[in-house]
Amino acid sequence: MKLKFKMPTSWNELTDIQLNKIAILFFSETSDILFDVALFKILNKYAWYKLKLRIKIKLLLKNVPMIDIKNLYLNFYTKQNLTRFISEVKANRKTYYAPADRLTNLTIGEFSMCEDLFLSFQNNINNKAAGYGVPALRWLAAVLYSDQKIIRADLDKNQLPFLVQDFKNVPVGFLYSMALSYKGCKDYIASLEKYKIIYPAPKTEDKPPKKLTSANINKLIMAVADNGIFGTYKENFTTNIYTFLDYYAEKLKTIPKDGTNA
Repeated sequence: MKLKFKMPTSWNELTDIQLNKIAILFFSETSDILFDVALFKILNKYAWYKLKLRIKIKLLLKNVPMIDIKNLYLNFYTKQNLTRFISEVKANRKTYYAPADRLTNLTIGEFSMCEDLFLSFQNNINNKAAGYGVPALRWLAAVLYSDQKIIRADLDKNQLPFLVQDFKNVPVGFLYSMALSYKGCKDYIASLEKYKIIYPAPKTEDKPPKKLTSANINKLIMAVADNGIFGTYKENFTTNIYTFLDYYAEKLKTIPKDGTNA
């Protein structure tokens, strides 16, 4: 008997429901074998009422080693190329909309805040006292998700504490999926050839390469504003992330390798 399964081949092909379930699974403490089986079921849209699918999966697990089954969807472990977000979320009786794929409509100022918040999440993911980093994700959601669907409104940092209140009851699964999406977008930006000078590949030397980090993005915005490149600080803050990084990458190319000014 030949068993056939139809699964997504990349992260961006996942439905919102699948992405939400996988995010919960990825941040759980599920053991390796159970994790592999659970992921396989999610990718195949397993449900208790799908009798034929349940029988097929049971036969497969009984007759094929899990290590061989895992090869069918190994790319979900090795290449987390997720560059889209769950499209919208209901928060405090309002609808908030996701940023564009690959963060193409995010500003450099928003990106700066997102980097700090995502770092806070990563640093506290195992810290029970800090809510396992979930509070940072609620703030991240308030930055990333907008109540404007077509054109995002400029983010007012002073209003952020109030916006966060809308996200205090959104499901943790949604927040985890957003974290995976944000990381995938970050990785995509860093992988672009034109930004290699900003995000250099790791070297074998003990000294790590200099690269753009959350700690210095705001300083960079201020420095560019001082030079009047995109106008005032506020105008620089609201400059599109790709436009800003394009400028910064070109600027870095003019700096001699010894670090002195040309």
